[in-house]
Amino acid sequence: MGESFGWAGKILRVDLSTGEVKKQPFPVDWQDKLLGGRNVNSKILFDEVPPGTDPLSPRNLLIIGTGPLTGVIGPGTGRFTVTAKSPLTGIHGDANSGGDFGPELKYAGYDHLVISGKAARPVYLMIDDDRIQIRDAFALWGKTVPDADKMIRADIGDPGVKTLVIGPAGENRVRFACPIANLYRAPGRVGMGAVMGSKNLKAIVARGSRPVRIARHQEYLTVLDELFRAIFKTAVYPVWSKYGTSVLIGPKQMRGEIGVRNNQETYWTDEKVSELSSEAFVDRHVVKSKACFSCPMHCSHGFVIKDGPYAGTYAEGMEWSTIGCFGGHLDNPRLDAIGKCHQLCSQYGLDTMSTGLMIAFAMELYQRKILTREDTGGIALEWGDHRVIVELVHQIARREGIGNLLADGKRLLVQKLGRRGLDAERYANHVKWLDEVTDFRSDLGRALNYAVATRGADHLRGLPTIAVWREGNYQKLFGKNHWEKMFRSKKAIDVQAYDPVRADTVIYNETICGAADAVGICKFNTEWVLQELVGLQAMAGLASLVTGRDIDAEKLGLIVERGWQIERAFCVREGIRAADDLPSARYFEPIPFGPQKGKKLDRRRFKKLLLEYYRKRGWDQQGIPTRKRLEALDLGDVADKISA
Repeated sequence: MGESFGWAGKILRVDLSTGEVKKQPFPVDWQDKLLGGRNVNSKILFDEVPPGTDPLSPRNLLIIGTGPLTGVIGPGTGRFTVTAKSPLTGIHGDANSGGDFGPELKYAGYDHLVISGKAARPVYLMIDDDRIQIRDAFALWGKTVPDADKMIRADIGDPGVKTLVIGPAGENRVRFACPIANLYRAPGRVGMGAVMGSKNLKAIVARGSRPVRIARHQEYLTVLDELFRAIFKTAVYPVWSKYGTSVLIGPKQMRGEIGVRNNQETYWTDEKVSELSSEAFVDRHVVKSKACFSCPMHCSHGFVIKDGPYAGTYAEGMEWSTIGCFGGHLDNPRLDAIGKCHQLCSQYGLDTMSTGLMIAFAMELYQRKILTREDTGGIALEWGDHRVIVELVHQIARREGIGNLLADGKRLLVQKLGRRGLDAERYANHVKWLDEVTDFRSDLGRALNYAVATRGADHLRGLPTIAVWREGNYQKLFGKNHWEKMFRSKKAIDVQAYDPVRADTVIYNETICGAADAVGICKFNTEWVLQELVGLQAMAGLASLVTGRDIDAEKLGLIVERGWQIERAFCVREGIRAADDLPSARYFEPIPFGPQKGKKLDRRRFKKLLLEYYRKRGWDQQGIPTRKRLEALDLGDVADKISA
C-alpha cells in the first residue's frame, strides 16, 4: 500500500469466538467513496450482518471507526463512532463520542476495529500498536466503569492507556446500555454497551505510538489557526464554553418545548425551570470546565453536589438532554438528584436519555394504571419522587424488580403489555422505537428530522438547529440567519410551515452532521450549531489538506449521502417502511397549554412532507432507496441486496 495521509491505513478484525486477529488494509476505494468514521462503519455493518440477525447474538458485529481528522489537531477532532445492529430498536444502530479513545486507536495504527463472535468468558481487548491481546477479565466482571478502569490500568501497568469500558448495565444486556470512554464520555442511545456485554467483552484498551501524517502540513496549520480564531470570536463561544448544552434550558422553556411528565405537557413552571437553569448548575455545582481531545469549546463540566441527601456526588458532563430527561420528563426539579442519576449512569454504563425517558414512560403507565404496584414490586411510581427515580436507575442497571422489565426498552415492554391486552404504545413517544428529550409538535423541521433519522428519533442526525434560534436574544447569541437566502424561501426558518423547503433544511443539516461523523470532528464546532462555525466547505478543506485528496463541499456532500443511503438500506432490509417514519400517537394530539398550546402534527400534511423528503432523497413512496439513485452514487451492490 502506498503512502497514507490522514488514515492510519488498517482495519483490525478480532473474532472473540476463535481468538483470531486479522489486520487488513483500509480499501482505497472506501477512502474516496466513504471517507471514514460512521460511513465506513455503516458499510461494514450492511455488508456483513445478515438480515434478521439477533442483535445480542455472536453474529452481530461491534464496529469502532475513526475519521481522517481523528487524532490530528483540529476543532474537536477526537471523535469516534461505535456501530452495531441495535438491541434497542432492532435496526441500524450507532453512537458517536469524544474524549481521546478514538485518537489513541488511530495512533495504534487502526482506522477501524471490527469485533465479531463471543468470548467463552469475560475478556478485555488490549491494542498496543501491533501487539493485540485478548486478556482475561473475570475479575473485572460486575465492576462499575471507574472501578474496572482503575483495575485495567493497574493490570497493564500504564496509567496513560485509553479505555472504552462497560459497566454492569452492559453486562446485564440492558438494551440502552452504553460503553464509557474517559469515565464519562458515552457513545449512547442505541445499546452498544449491551452488544459488548453479549460478547463477554468488558473493555477495549488502546495504546499507540504512531503519528497521523498530514499531507499539506503547513497549509493545514495556517487554515486551522484561522478557524480557531474565528471560533473564539463568535458570540456563542463564551456562553457555550461556560455552560455547555445546559444553556439550552432557557430557550426550551421560552419556546414551550420542554417535555414534562413524559410529554403530557411541554411547559414547566418558571420556578422549577430556574432550579435547573444553566446558571444554577454552574454557580452551585461546577468546579471545572473540561474539553475533549483538541477541542476549543471545552463544553463539559466537572461538578460536585455539596449538600443534601446526595452530598459527595461528583461526575463530569450533565448535558441538557440529561437534565431534561431526569428533570422535566419526570417532573423533578432537583438538580442534586439529577446529578446523582448522571453519576450512576456513568458508573453503570447507561444512556442517560433512554434511562430517564424509560422511567418517565413507566410513571405515566403507572399513572394510567397500566402498570400496577404488583408490577413495580410495591413501589409507587409517583411524578417528582427523586428517591424513587434514583432507585429505579439502580434497578434498571442491575435488572432487579421493575428494573428488569424497564431494561428491555419501550419496544419490548409494549409487546409484553400488549400480550396482557394493555395499550401502552400510545404513551411511548417514539419514532422507530427511539425517543427524544424535546417535544416536536411545534417544530416541523425537528419533527421531520426525527421521523427520517436512521437510528430512530435523533437530533444528532440532522436537526435544523438554526431555525430554533430565530427569536429574541437567542438570535443575537447564535448569529445571523442566512437560510432565507440560501434556500430562496422565507419559509426556511418558519418551523411551523408545511412547505417543501422543510425537507431541504433537514437534508442540509443531515449533510453537516454526517460530514462531521465521517471526518471525525465534533458537531458542536460546526455549522450545525452556528453558521459562523465550521461549515461543509471548511470540513471538506480540512479533510483535503490532511489526506491530500481533492475534496470540496460537493464531493463531501455525495460522500455523506452514500453513508445515509446505506444506513437507510439497512433499516429497509430489517423491514422499515414509510409507516415506521410516522411519530407515535401523542405527537398528533394538541399540546394542552403553554406558548405552543393547541399545536400538533397534522397526519395528512406530515405524510405529504415525508413524501417530499423521500422524493428529494431518491426514495420511493415506501421510503425505499431506488436503484436509480443508488447506482448514481456507485452503490449498485447495495441496490442488489435490498431488491433481492
